[in-house]
Amino acid sequence: MSGTNGKKNGKPSPNGNGKKPGHPRIVETPEEFDRKVGEFEAQCIKDKVPVTFTGMAIHLGFADRRSFYDYEKLPEFSHSVKKARSLVERSYERRLSSSNPVGAIFALKNHGWTDKQRVEHTGADGDAIEITTVAAEARRAVVGRLAGIAARVAENRLAGKPQR
Repeated sequence: MSGTNGKKNGKPSPNGNGKKPGHPRIVETPEEFDRKVGEFEAQCIKDKVPVTFTGMAIHLGFADRRSFYDYEKLPEFSHSVKKARSLVERSYERRLSSSNPVGAIFALKNHGWTDKQRVEHTGADGDAIEITTVAAEARRAVVGRLAGIAARVAENRLAGKPQR
């Protein structure tokens, strides 16, 4: 970069600051991000309101929460955004013990939480369930008997004998 006017290779950059084109960052450093998140959390606690993603995004200066999420893709902000997400989830977790936790459950499910249950079945005394299948010899015997019955039915039809 040459000079102080944002030129690179003699050409001015689109945003005049010598950086890649695009929108300037709303929050410049992870430290600023963390400070603003801390301010927002403190204000929510003082006002006795839940910490939310949308509220946090607006407090940080973003137009919407998607812009907030985009910062997680930036390596230097990844830890800060994950920590901020945890603060919001903690706020919802605290509401799970309230008399009406439905909203908190819904919000947590929208952020990757699940309420699936895993059920394992066992046999007697906690052993594995024993599954038995018809052995090949027994299968052959049944098929042989069925073939014999089918042959007799066919003979009776040809001989004109009535079927039972």
